[in-house]
Amino acid sequence: MKRLLLACAIFLLPLGMRVLAWSAPGHMIAAALAYDQLTEAERMKFDGILKSHTKFATWEKAYPEAGLPDLPRGKFFAMLASIYPDEIRNHDNPETFSEWHYVDYPLIPPDFPMKAAPTSGDDVLAGIAKSSRAVRHLTKNFDARTQSKMLSFLLHLVGDIHQPMHCETLFDDNFKEPDGDRGGNNAWVKPPGGHAIKLHAFWDQLFGPGPAPFRPVPTTLLLAASRKAQEIAAKFPRTALPELTHHTTPESWSLESRALAISDGWRRHTITYGLTEATAGELPADYEEKAHAVADRQIALAGHRLADQLHEALK
Repeated sequence: MKRLLLACAIFLLPLGMRVLAWSAPGHMIAAALAYDQLTEAERMKFDGILKSHTKFATWEKAYPEAGLPDLPRGKFFAMLASIYPDEIRNHDNPETFSEWHYVDYPLIPPDFPMKAAPTSGDDVLAGIAKSSRAVRHLTKNFDARTQSKMLSFLLHLVGDIHQPMHCETLFDDNFKEPDGDRGGNNAWVKPPGGHAIKLHAFWDQLFGPGPAPFRPVPTTLLLAASRKAQEIAAKFPRTALPELTHHTTPESWSLESRALAISDGWRRHTITYGLTEATAGELPADYEEKAHAVADRQIALAGHRLADQLHEALK
């Protein structure tokens, strides 16, 4: 619990805030890790695309006039762009592509047979494919502003697909079809000595919670995420991640996350949970420490794979 409390102190916000994906620090870490791997020519093209973004003027005003020695402008804007899809997410507005953030692979204990997701074509796999195509090509259907929006989605969705609870829906005696556990959003748990939290939100916030809704992102949070990205890059260079060679498609990445949702998220359906905050189940004593280890590796994979996606899209 100490590590989670420390993360919360660093990012200045309460643990219980409701979030939608890796919270802002997680997405910004992946974006920073990827941006650092771009060539100078790729950064120029990347930065040029983002200048057409509907929020670019806001981001530009947020960058300190004196500059940030440890966080150049282009990287600063990339990190903010990576959280834009969560800022606009609205299930009632199809232009926010709210279904692109996850893929609902059914998890059915005790054997967890592989079953196809029910929303094929409108999930995180489709979102990555479509946003990547839009970044690569300006067409009559994709003007510069749309291209910049899709670049935001590419930055964001490659992060989302590496969050294990974004690639599962558990079905058991409590969680019935068609919704299941909704990626852990219907299951309440409690870390030892902590407060009740939804299982999905627990995983989202392993790098700390994000800014308050509709509030500017504090520069301190961006700097902390940038430093964390450097730590992750040093801890997990490409040579330490054989998955980068073995699993090279978004579908294979999603199946990695599905497997982690089974083994580490739900621990093969042995996690005690509640259906309400008041009945939250106590997590095992070692659960948080192991979840942090999984999250660090997953965000490293996300950052490296995002870099590869950007290399291809920015040719």
